[in-house]
Amino acid sequence: RPHEKDIALDVATLLGDELRAAGFVVLMTRDADVFVPLGTRNAMAAEHGADLFVSLHVNHAENPTALGAETWIAAPARDERSALVAARENLGAGSTSELADYVSQLLSNTKTEESRALAEAIQEEVVAATGATDRGVKEAGFVVLLGLRVPSALVEMGFLTNVDEATRLADPGYQADLAEGIASGIARYVRSHSYIP
Repeated sequence: RPHEKDIALDVATLLGDELRAAGFVVLMTRDADVFVPLGTRNAMAAEHGADLFVSLHVNHAENPTALGAETWIAAPARDERSALVAARENLGAGSTSELADYVSQLLSNTKTEESRALAEAIQEEVVAATGATDRGVKEAGFVVLLGLRVPSALVEMGFLTNVDEATRLADPGYQADLAEGIASGIARYVRSHSYIP
């Protein structure tokens, strides 16, 4: 089975190329097979004065038939599944009690409505570019999105636990479609907002 880290890096590299070709300045948290801690990723964005932040991931589920793309923003989880997805993505970010304090302190500083508009644009364009099942825009307290004072979104590009979708996610052509969709969503958001952040 392909690895999330490889798929995410492959799509991120293609996405960076797409955005640079469209005139964006792109800062990637990694360009090689190295682990960058969750809290370091958003800190890099803040340190470099980023106007937007997008984090790429691949989903997992106990149900092997789960499939599709979904885009997340930082906000209190609205249901149990959202809380579980955030908990899985937040592994390694600290103890549970420290994490709960961190989440509650930082959620109030997020650009929720701007992030929702960014996430909606990305989600719509990814579905259009790939034909992926549309799982919508969702909310949870992802550490990688917390503390950012700019529009930010986390894209779950599909499910590795679904055999057919895992095969697509590992395909370079499908990865190019994902990158194109995400880039189109970002560009659409930027065009529709005269001031960023």
